[in-house]
Amino acid sequence: EKYCIRSGTWCGLVMLFSSKNGEPLGFINDGEISRYRVGGGAGIGARYLAKKSASKVGMLGSGGMARSYLEAFCAVRPIRSCKVFSPTKANREAYAREMSKQLGIDVVAVDSAEEALRGADIVSSCTDSMSATVNADWLEPGMHITDLGE
Repeated sequence: EKYCIRSGTWCGLVMLFSSKNGEPLGFINDGEISRYRVGGGAGIGARYLAKKSASKVGMLGSGGMARSYLEAFCAVRPIRSCKVFSPTKANREAYAREMSKQLGIDVVAVDSAEEALRGADIVSSCTDSMSATVNADWLEPGMHITDLGE
């Protein structure tokens, strides 16, 4: 695996230069900042496209991007709960504990992707799967859907 500092962080650099004279100002590990950059985009999408009353998230995935996406949704909508599914039970349970504590909302690990999406206002797929993670039959009118793709 390629990673920087610890497993789960992307190995890349963000380089910051002065727009006045091209002077290098900083070289930042992109393993953390990339999560916030991408999560921020999901938050902007939810702010402008999800219904104002959106309070329930259906999350597929339990990694770093799933964390930043949920943080972003909570920043722009009155999120009260999240159901999370990830194929590895220990990972989804750890995500539920961590995000419940961090955000002060009810985050519950569930046993299937379909169960995670049922009744959600915001549906989010934050996986590295190369196969479909959402079945169209699971979607309901009014759901805001965001997908992290390669």
